[in-house]
Amino acid sequence: MEIKRGISQMAEYPNQEINYVVPEDGKMYYVLRDGVLANGCVIATLDPKRAIDEGVVTDNIGVFKEDGTVLVDFNKKEIKKVNDDFLLVVNSIPTSEYVINALKNENDEISKTMMKDNSTTIVDKMMIEMGITGEILFSDAYSEANIYKMDTPNHKIGPDSSFIGKNDTNFYFHTNDATEDTVLFSLTGEPKAKEESGFTIPDVPVSDIPTEINPQEIPETPVTDANQVTDIPNVSEDTTADIEESDLKLDISQNILDGFKPIDEKEEISNIEIPQEIEEDKSEIQTESKEEEPTEIKENSNSEAKDEVLDNVISVMKKMIEETNKLNDRISELESQLDSKNKLIEAEESKKTALSSLLDEANEILENID
Repeated sequence: MEIKRGISQMAEYPNQEINYVVPEDGKMYYVLRDGVLANGCVIATLDPKRAIDEGVVTDNIGVFKEDGTVLVDFNKKEIKKVNDDFLLVVNSIPTSEYVINALKNENDEISKTMMKDNSTTIVDKMMIEMGITGEILFSDAYSEANIYKMDTPNHKIGPDSSFIGKNDTNFYFHTNDATEDTVLFSLTGEPKAKEESGFTIPDVPVSDIPTEINPQEIPETPVTDANQVTDIPNVSEDTTADIEESDLKLDISQNILDGFKPIDEKEEISNIEIPQEIEEDKSEIQTESKEEEPTEIKENSNSEAKDEVLDNVISVMKKMIEETNKLNDRISELESQLDSKNKLIEAEESKKTALSSLLDEANEILENID
């Protein structure tokens, strides 16, 4: 099929270059910009204005194969190349129930707000599912599109959807309903089961996660730090303090760091019951560690660990202080606004009282006149 070159004589687009083809049906089809694909296929339209101006909306875009046969019917609103094998095709007339219902309520403000929130939720969900290589190819809650494979005429690979994305391995299809699941198809066009997608992460207890250990990496020397004992000692019930409900409340009017007691490196942990066997092991470990490791190194290690913990705690507390200060400022602002509104209400009430008095006087005058 030969692609011919012409010059537009339309008043809106004078002397604009425009390419066109004339297939076997004898009609003139106008080639879109970047519409000639590497495999010989041609994206064209019956509307010459759309071929020149991408902003023109039309409903008669389609695709020819190199031999002039129709690959995608000419009743589409938009067609774009995804790669050498696939096209993104937007329907002119939606057929899915989701989009039809959305269009019915398009002018309702509440429905528009809900649809906008749903769209944001869906896009965010799809981006998480697709990962860092993901991209959104189509996003319109009031329209629908599909991915067409350029091997046979009108070969859709997925369901007509309002949201379509792609990453290095799959295509992602989603309706405009945020409660629906994303549908996956591989880059070859084959459907993929949900469990293969890796969306869901089962709740696996940490203790159930296997850990590979290379026996060659296990040191022959005994453990030199009592903190590395794997058995967890039982904490005495006497150490459990009764916490009143009032102690859990944060007073935003006070500095959060007031009364904060830093970690004392010399303070010893008390009220911990260590089983006899662990106590014996601990004594043996401490004895051996004295022979093999200088005491100064252990003290420095413990000190650095405590310093790191203290730095982390202080960092978190500083962030809490910043947020608390912002909240206090916002409360002050709202209180100021409330005070202004109260004054305005009082003024209006005063006017209302004065008007009532005038009305009563007017009624009395009218009665006297009668």
